[in-house]
Amino acid sequence: MSYSPDFDEIARRGAHFVDRILRGAAPADLPIEQPTTYQLVINLKTAKTLGLTIPPTLLARGGCSSHQRLSELAEPRETHERGRPLSAG
Repeated sequence: MSYSPDFDEIARRGAHFVDRILRGAAPADLPIEQPTTYQLVINLKTAKTLGLTIPPTLLARGGCSSHQRLSELAEPRETHERGRPLSAG
């Protein structure tokens, strides 16, 4: 189980800063930002191996993206040598 900042959101905010710099803003004048969104990721396969039961109410709290992430972790996909998922098809 991990609780961490939403790295997709961090990347989007980073793109926003790059855009502002490319439009002429001085990097020193840009504010420092803290992450505002976090994600809870539970490895269901490991939880099952350890004999843990994750309450359905906890699984339901995450919304669609968390359900997708939880299902991805529950069923590992094949990866190529760099650890990235193989494309479907």
